[in-house]
Amino acid sequence: MNQHWNNFANQESAYDNIIIELERTRIDYEILSHAPVYTMKDVAEIINIPEAGKVKTLVLQIRTQPTQLVLCGVSASGRLDFKLVAKFLNVSRSSLTMVKPAEVLTRLGIPLGALGLIVLEGNPSVLLSELFENQDYLYFGIGRNDRTIKIDKSNLKQVIEFSFVNIEREK
Repeated sequence: MNQHWNNFANQESAYDNIIIELERTRIDYEILSHAPVYTMKDVAEIINIPEAGKVKTLVLQIRTQPTQLVLCGVSASGRLDFKLVAKFLNVSRSSLTMVKPAEVLTRLGIPLGALGLIVLEGNPSVLLSELFENQDYLYFGIGRNDRTIKIDKSNLKQVIEFSFVNIEREK
C-alpha cells in the first residue's frame, strides 16, 4: 500500500475538526474536492486554481523555543527567506529550522501534503507572504490530501491570527 494512503485515514479527524471550527465561525468558504495531492507540482497538475492565490505552507521551529512552531505561507513557486523570517521574529537565522515531515504529522496532526494555514493543534504562529495581501481568495490544504480550501483572506482573519510579512526570496 502506498505510504501516502496510510496517512489518509488519520487525516479525517484533523479535517473534520477544522470544518467544525469553520462552521462555528459562520464564515463563507469553499472546499474543493480533487484527486490526492502531495506536492506543489501535484497541485499545479491536478487542481485548477489561480496561481496567484496558491499558498505553500512551510513549518519552522525556533531552536530556543522548541514548542513554538511557525507556519509560513509562501507563493506556490516562492522560496522562503529564512533571514527575513528571523528578522521578523527577532531571532537569529541559525535558530530557525524546518520541521521534519513526520514531526509535522505528530505535532499538528496533519501530513505535509495536506497542511495549510488553519491548524487546531500546536498553536503555531502564522506568517503569510505579503505577496498575498492584494489577493481576494487564498487556496491551501485543509487537513486532507484530497481537499483544498478557497477562502477570502478577510474571512481567514476570523479563524486564525496571521501577519502579512516580507518572507519570500526575490526571484
